[in-house]
Amino acid sequence: MASRADQARLSRIRARHMDASTDWALVAMPRRAERISVRLAPGTEPVVIAVLTEDCSYQDRDFLLSAHDDVGFLLGLLGQAFQRIRELATQPPAPPRTDAAAKPADYAAECAMKCQEPIFIRYLVERHGLQAEDADSVKTCVREALAIASRSELNKSPDAAGRWRDMRADFEAWRAQ
Repeated sequence: MASRADQARLSRIRARHMDASTDWALVAMPRRAERISVRLAPGTEPVVIAVLTEDCSYQDRDFLLSAHDDVGFLLGLLGQAFQRIRELATQPPAPPRTDAAAKPADYAAECAMKCQEPIFIRYLVERHGLQAEDADSVKTCVREALAIASRSELNKSPDAAGRWRDMRADFEAWRAQ
């Protein structure tokens, strides 16, 4: 179990990640120096945030350029792991499955995990007008966007599942921009 200090630090990491710019680029400068620029908001001009000297190794340069995406990826994995731990803690042990028994997709659980990812929340803000970024607002925004009363409908209704898959695809396209 994480200590309160660890929980507080994780909260600060999530907040910094959410607030940081995401559109990072490397720009070559004269005399072998390079600069890292970011676009603070879509459609704005890039702003230089760091100048890398010729002594900066390509490993460190790549680390810096990938830091925001890497932190987002790790926070997403951490959120999924926490969600899975919570699910396992509340479920009775499942009987052993045979290889022939294929498990159907659990879109409700997938949606619940996505709703905890900072990058997905940012997508909801930009694409679906999410106003407040607390858990209840995120759930409400997703339910309204998918026209469902409960995430459990994603596993019961083929139409709702299709709308979820469409939203997930739109999120991945948005993320790739």
